Amino acid sequence: MNKARLVFLAATSGRVLIASLLVIAATPKLLDPASFALSVANYRLTSPLGNYVIALWLPWVECAVALALLVSPPMARRGAWLLGIGLSGVFLIAVATAWARGLDIACGCFGGVEKISLGDVLLRFALLAGTIGAAWSDQASARTSARA
Repeated sequence: MNKARLVFLAATSGRVLIASLLVIAATPKLLDPASFALSVANYRLTSPLGNYVIALWLPWVECAVALALLVSPPMARRGAWLLGIGLSGVFLIAVATAWARGLDIACGCFGGVEKISLGDVLLRFALLAGTIGAAWSDQASARTSARA
């Protein structure tokens, strides 16, 4: 198997994995936005109205990013990758600021109420790094396809 084919397979696998995680994470938020709004409120970063706005739009953004990763043309996926990476970065910053203020919070990511541990953050950081790697691989695959 040649290098271009391996890059394509890695990129496709990364896109499917990240898109699946986004949809799995969005589903409980879509089904129970009030509970998700409470999770958002626990971070104490926005107003009560802001908590509800985030709870209502964030799962749809996650679904839109997932859909774009799966069906957009290769060069158009760059925006979806950037938005997904940005969302992950904002989440990690929100967790870090909550911890810095001594808050013991539940993530709200997959509909659970478990408290966020250091292991959870490290796993999400690894997923973020994997997402960046998949985005790089996907863009490399797109460039290779464009040259062929």
